[in-house]
Amino acid sequence: MIPANSERLGTPAEGITVGSDAFVLGFPVRMYGGEYLPLWKRASVASEPQADVDGLPKTLIDTATRRGMSGSPVFGQVSGLIFPEGVKQTDPDWFGKTYFGLGNRLIGVYSGAYGREPFEAQLGVVWKESAIQQTIRGGKLGTSSFKLESRVPDATAPQSYFDWDDWPFPDPLFD
Repeated sequence: MIPANSERLGTPAEGITVGSDAFVLGFPVRMYGGEYLPLWKRASVASEPQADVDGLPKTLIDTATRRGMSGSPVFGQVSGLIFPEGVKQTDPDWFGKTYFGLGNRLIGVYSGAYGREPFEAQLGVVWKESAIQQTIRGGKLGTSSFKLESRVPDATAPQSYFDWDDWPFPDPLFD
């Protein structure tokens, strides 16, 4: 058992709880929302944001995501009194800078799913914001997927760009 206020649990995105609405912004099966903007796939937070899944800084969301969504940002939706970035309750005029309504907070980055079939769990894996920050602070650069041997195009074929599934992106995106 772990107490709810244990430092071992870390700090979740403020206001995000299990069951909160979440959104995965991406390009499922190469679709986009006009003007090459991402689609917002609805999800709900499926695991306790304060607890790590499998001992790693990740959480689970309940959503039917599809190929092409890996690397997508995941935002949790909060409602109530919204404090814009940089505004603190200790500021003398904090009330004039806040508003009641909906806001979105970054939960992390989507990386894949457990089960894609209709009768499987369809739980998405989200690496928490803390994992992203830790990776950036580590300062180690990986190898671009465009430089991996499996991504080297045939020299006689026209050059094109691919997502993680080797599906070509729409050409106008790179015009």
